[in-house]
Amino acid sequence: MESFKDLLQKLREVHEREVEGWQVKVKELSTKKGCDSKRMEELFTRNQQMKEQQRLLTENIKTLENR
Repeated sequence: MESFKDLLQKLREVHEREVEGWQVKVKELSTKKGCDSKRMEELFTRNQQMKEQQRLLTENIKTLENR
């Protein structure tokens, strides 16, 4: 029969491995979130540019129609 100290040591080792595994998972998710955030910023900027282009085109159409 294993002693209490041996069991406690095994428990600590298992716990440490689990914690390390979760830390890796958190790091992976954080990295992915960072990539997603960057992509969202790029899309937002592009959307703003397209809205401005649409506004200018609409103004130009109105100007041409009024000639």
